[in-house]
Amino acid sequence: MMSLLATVALTLGTAIAAPSEWQADYGKALAETRSNDRALLVVLDDSTKTEAQVADELLKASGENAELLAAYELCHVDVSTDYGKKVAERFGATELPHTTIIDKTGEVILYKNRGDIAKHQWKNALSTYKNGLRLVSTPQPHTTRFRGATSNSSPAVSTPAASFTPSYQMSTPAVSSPGYCPSCQRNGGF
Repeated sequence: MMSLLATVALTLGTAIAAPSEWQADYGKALAETRSNDRALLVVLDDSTKTEAQVADELLKASGENAELLAAYELCHVDVSTDYGKKVAERFGATELPHTTIIDKTGEVILYKNRGDIAKHQWKNALSTYKNGLRLVSTPQPHTTRFRGATSNSSPAVSTPAASFTPSYQMSTPAVSSPGYCPSCQRNGGF
């Protein structure tokens, strides 16, 4: 029984660590990300311009980057095609190459790099986001009140209703929001 469990665990581990192939269709890659529960690495570059491409050594799913790339669904789109131009427009890619890492739900952009990417930046980004989860950070306080000088007393009101006294504590934030806008992330699929 124990050897059966070890064999199953080894087989699953090998299947998970197997490198992905680069997909040229963003829609298919996004669907695979959602179904395989893995982060999506999207590279947009222009095959007609050497300066607008990610270095070939970084894109190889073998050798030095094999383990890092194996954690991702991979999508490489050539923006010199009509389809590639549409994808670049959706990503707001004005500077090429453009690299994006999307979470494993396919809804949140975790990382974005515009322009050339150095080898150490590439490795750092891939290792940081390989689990496909947002980094946990402390939410920043967000309020809809006046953002002038802060004090613990009620704000001075310059309108004729100077006797206005709020019925709530002004020194505590009314809303705590995450560091991204979910509405901006919804239209990422094709």
